Amino acid sequence: MSSPPSDRPWLTVLLTCLPEFSARPALDALIRSGGRGQVVLLLCEEAERESMTVLGRDMVRCGNLRAFRCQCPQAGQNLWHVRNAASALVRTPWLLLLSSSVLLQENALPPLRRALETHRDLVGVNPFFLYPAGTGQPPAGSDKPLHMGVAAPRIAHMGTVVDYLGQMHYLYEGLPLGHTLARRERRFQLAHTAALLLRTADVAAAGGFNPSLDSLADADFCLRLGALLRQTAGGGAAGAFGSIPGSVARLGYYFDSWQICGLWNSLLQRERIEPGVLHPDYAAHVAADGLDYGCTDWLWQGP
Repeated sequence: MSSPPSDRPWLTVLLTCLPEFSARPALDALIRSGGRGQVVLLLCEEAERESMTVLGRDMVRCGNLRAFRCQCPQAGQNLWHVRNAASALVRTPWLLLLSSSVLLQENALPPLRRALETHRDLVGVNPFFLYPAGTGQPPAGSDKPLHMGVAAPRIAHMGTVVDYLGQMHYLYEGLPLGHTLARRERRFQLAHTAALLLRTADVAAAGGFNPSLDSLADADFCLRLGALLRQTAGGGAAGAFGSIPGSVARLGYYFDSWQICGLWNSLLQRERIEPGVLHPDYAAHVAADGLDYGCTDWLWQGP
């Protein structure tokens, strides 16, 4: 289904619909973030196709989207099969991977697009991800971690770094959004695929996702995109992905780092992943910020 012709869309959004998060809030947030008039391919289970199609038709009819289509897995397929099938349908120059667990904040998309247009040595960009709504700094004297309070918004993810043991961490997790350290554009080896803007041509050149890797498919995809950038543009030495301070999104999960970093670190400790797959860069980020060490609110209040 599509709306009458108007300005040509620049973006196709591959929106993964997770069972515990409705697609409607994520779609509404997408419109407010700068995604009005763009194309959405919704990745959902077959049982959700009818209701999601009705939702998409309504959004196209009122002009919020240019086009909308549901893409569902076939028998024996997983999320990454569906992403690959949907990616093959994209005809716009830009592609946004998005999860229904993420709410892009107002005007989050324009800074991401500008960053990729400006920096040919980047292959993809993330917003800064905040903790879920209602979390921030705890009341004075509270013994709760900083991210469990209700005042100032705090950053859950501004980039993934690697220590000398090869383990993943979220850089300065729990940092206040207005902190000086949150004003820099940074480069990383891996991106967060819950909201990741990419060039469509790069996705095609990298060959998409490897479905056989299941939960490690996203990391593998990022590493192959980084290798492609080094081969074709000679960039990416400091990291192929950037986090853009002027763009913000809100996560739906409180313990996002535990899910993503925890899986990698567990496999690393069990020698299921080679330690040298990612090069250590945690200390380099900390040193570049003029600090002697870096930590998160899980250990101490601020870096």
